[in-house]
Amino acid sequence: MLEQFIPFDPVSKRTEARLITASGERFQVSKGAPQVILSLVGHDPALTAEVEAVSHSFADRGFRALGVARTDAGGSGSITPSTALPKQSVFCCSPHSRWNMPVVLGAASVLGVLGVAESFGLFYLAQRILELNRDMVQTLLYLKLSVAGHLTVFAVRTRGPFWKSRPAPILTTAVVSTQVLATLLAVYGLFMVPLGWTWALVVWGYSLICFVLNDRIKILAYQLFDPRKLLLSLRGHPGL
Repeated sequence: MLEQFIPFDPVSKRTEARLITASGERFQVSKGAPQVILSLVGHDPALTAEVEAVSHSFADRGFRALGVARTDAGGSGSITPSTALPKQSVFCCSPHSRWNMPVVLGAASVLGVLGVAESFGLFYLAQRILELNRDMVQTLLYLKLSVAGHLTVFAVRTRGPFWKSRPAPILTTAVVSTQVLATLLAVYGLFMVPLGWTWALVVWGYSLICFVLNDRIKILAYQLFDPRKLLLSLRGHPGL
């Protein structure tokens, strides 16, 4: 029987309930952020490492982790490490209450540098190797920046491979519709020199190859800038 219920508190980041069994035994259960629930049951390095590994594994697949704890007859708490809840359209970072900004900025800088390098690479190929005229090159780069920029959204949604987490339909619809429009503008030359379908497909192929490559480099960048995650992966925790 429910004796008392405390709704979710955004400050303590948990909810709590006090119950009584038919035999008169009283116990408490609590659900909330994994690090908060861990603090309720005492410091156990092995359990902390296990919970963090599971939470990272869920985050890589686009899930949020929740911890659940229950007291026994003596008042001691035990924890159920994690419960997976689907999280649409965004990636879940580590189970801490604030972002690890050095990690986020480090990975973002890597992706930014890659994007610039790939644009200059296409520019060099178009003008120096393929010897296209300047107006064609401008249209080519317009389409590349549009397509590659929007594809990056799918890469940065999660720390793991992009295909492990399905994006929300509204995000997919927005990206596909804008890129169909951008492609038509480039192909038929509205406000620019027409590119034609052949070169438009070349740009799409180049952008998709860069997207797959960047997604893999993104994973390596997160491991490089997050020593704790790198250590966990070296220890062989699944999903990392």
